[in-house]
Amino acid sequence: MGSDSGSEYDFEYSDASEEEENQNYEVENEYYSAKALVDSGKFKDALTGFNKVVTLDVEGSEWGFKALKQCVIVHWRLKQYDQMMEKYSDLLNLVVQNRVTRNLSESVINSLLDIVSSSSNVEANQELLIRFYNHTLDLLKKAKATERLCFKINLKLGYLFFHAKQFDQLSKVLKRLHKLLSKADTDGKENRNDQTKKTKVK
Repeated sequence: MGSDSGSEYDFEYSDASEEEENQNYEVENEYYSAKALVDSGKFKDALTGFNKVVTLDVEGSEWGFKALKQCVIVHWRLKQYDQMMEKYSDLLNLVVQNRVTRNLSESVINSLLDIVSSSSNVEANQELLIRFYNHTLDLLKKAKATERLCFKINLKLGYLFFHAKQFDQLSKVLKRLHKLLSKADTDGKENRNDQTKKTKVK
């Protein structure tokens, strides 16, 4: 009787594992199908696919996170900036909730920052970029992001204010950069990377 009971639990566990595995396969398959649509230039269909991934990934884990990244990129390419910021907020909220690893979150955020910063029409998008950077910094404070990432974002924001000749705003950013460096000194964590940062600020 004890053996039968154990066998029943084994079947239940096996069924649950199989169901989870099938769901993961469906999410992964949907993600790569959507990416293929991007490569084919079918951006609206791709967005539908990526949004489906986010819906299927109820845990808000890696696949949903990557799908949100792709949504941000596609909306950026389509110049749908309000939708882009909405998806970017959803992505950052997963970071705040610790749904993905720090390495993945920082890698994705860095990638997105580089993409929006590399636009050939930066001057026309200055207000959007400032909004993008500040929104990133606001949410990363809640996520207790690494000082390295916060420093990089502030540095990009500082360059943007410099080229826009918004020197009052630049002054505020420089104060934040120096504060980050001072904190590193106080905590005894200054290293060669910090020295490089100081050289950039000067």
